[in-house]
Amino acid sequence: VMYAGKVVEQIKASELRDAQHPYTRGLLNCMPRIGFERHPLPVLDRKPEWAA
Repeated sequence: VMYAGKVVEQIKASELRDAQHPYTRGLLNCMPRIGFERHPLPVLDRKPEWAA
C-alpha cells in the first residue's frame, strides 16, 4: 500500500483484515457494504513530509 508516494505496508491480499497501517485500514473501511450505515471517513492526523 502506498501513501504519499511511499510504500507504507506490504501485506498479502488474504491478510488485509490484519492491516496495521492507518491508511490501509482507512482504505478498507471506505469500501461500501450492503446493509451497513455510512459514517464520515476519519482524517489522518498527520501530513505527509512533502506537504506544506
